[in-house]
Amino acid sequence: MTDRYHVTTCIDDRTIAFQHPLADPFVRHSVYLGWRDLLRGLLRRGLTVTVVIGGDRATVASVMALLEPEPAHAPAATHTDTDDETDLLGNAW
Repeated sequence: MTDRYHVTTCIDDRTIAFQHPLADPFVRHSVYLGWRDLLRGLLRRGLTVTVVIGGDRATVASVMALLEPEPAHAPAATHTDTDDETDLLGNAW
C-alpha cells in the first residue's frame, strides 16, 4: 500500500513533523508534548497544536467530493496529475 496521505504537525509556530507519510488518515494520530512544550504553554497560558492532513491532488479531490458534492451544472474534474501535493483545503505545498 502506498502512502497517499501525509501529516504535518505544529506546536505553536514550530513544526514538529513535516509531511510525515501516512497510509490512512482515518486512524488515530497522537501528538506527544515534551516537558519543554508543556512548560512553555504554562508560562504563556496557552498552547496551540495544529495537525494538517494532506495528500496528492487525486486524493484531495476524492475527499473533497465526499464533503461537498458538485452542482449539477459544474463540469467534472479531469485533472489526473498526482505528482502535485496539496492539503485538504487545496493549498499547494
